[in-house]
Amino acid sequence: MDWVGLAGVLVGFAAISISVYAILDVRKQVRNLLEIERERTAIGLMNDMAWALYLDPVESTTYPPAVAKGMISFGLLAHALNPSHTPETLVSAMEKESLALADEIVQKGQASWKHDLSHDAIQRELDQWRADKNAIRIRNLLGNK
Repeated sequence: MDWVGLAGVLVGFAAISISVYAILDVRKQVRNLLEIERERTAIGLMNDMAWALYLDPVESTTYPPAVAKGMISFGLLAHALNPSHTPETLVSAMEKESLALADEIVQKGQASWKHDLSHDAIQRELDQWRADKNAIRIRNLLGNK
């Protein structure tokens, strides 16, 4: 066998090895994705069953069952993407983002605030949150973590 033939065999073997590794890696990632989706579905089902079969809401309940279910799903997926996120930071972020969305909807005239909410308090909270968020962005842009 000449050098060209040997080089071709080695390149072919390398390509096959890389292909097999890539296939195994994709299978692992798909399995992880399926496990996350199974957990998300199971948590949603448990939440639905708990509220349908065992629980009656009380007036002091923080979130309606549908919102609680969404928060659990979001938390599971966010934690899978970045394990450093804590449930408290995720809940806080979602509360602020939903408040900002509600403010945008009210400003467009598509809805009004609930009667027991203070518009001034909402604006102060949104302004503080936006200022904090912008400070973090600037710090990240400057490389000061």
